[in-house]
Amino acid sequence: MCESIAALRNRGDLHATFLARASQPGVFGFPTVYDLIIDGGTFAFQNAHGSAHVVANGVNATVTFALG
Repeated sequence: MCESIAALRNRGDLHATFLARASQPGVFGFPTVYDLIIDGGTFAFQNAHGSAHVVANGVNATVTFALG
């Protein structure tokens, strides 16, 4: 189990939790594709919930958020 914080400038922070599976090791042992559970945040994201999808490519990553 891993926890993550995404800081979005002038908006607030999102708190996420995900399970890092070792079957697809990427940078720092994380998989190259994984999904996160969004379970809260600060400021504009105080009551945030939803998910995020991450696709990592070396040290760069594309993150897509789906918030409700």
